[in-house]
Amino acid sequence: TDKSVMKTIEFAKELGADVSQFSITTPYPSTALWDMAEEMGVIDEGFSDWGTFFLNGDHMDPIMKTYTLSSDKLLKFYKKAWRALYIQKAYRTLKSPTKTYKVLKRRGVIPAAVSLYKKIVCP
Repeated sequence: TDKSVMKTIEFAKELGADVSQFSITTPYPSTALWDMAEEMGVIDEGFSDWGTFFLNGDHMDPIMKTYTLSSDKLLKFYKKAWRALYIQKAYRTLKSPTKTYKVLKRRGVIPAAVSLYKKIVCP
């Protein structure tokens, strides 16, 4: 239900983990999950082309319906979960100068900026 999905997103935010993963369950042909989903009649009849399975290379079109959420709504919640967690993480990082510095240093931004500064300002 909408409520259970939102509770899951809120729980993930409360954990404050550095990395979180959200996925949409996908049954593949010739697997037990596919057979069970077919038996239950929850495979989206509109799905027929595995070539269009990936959208923009970053997520999948849901091919299994749920009893309470449409495929469109499921995809919206999937995107909402990613945004909610990673926007919150970016905010927490940026509001702490020390944390921001550590992230930039770890990614090599600080040494590159210092090197560029020395080349430009201190010939």
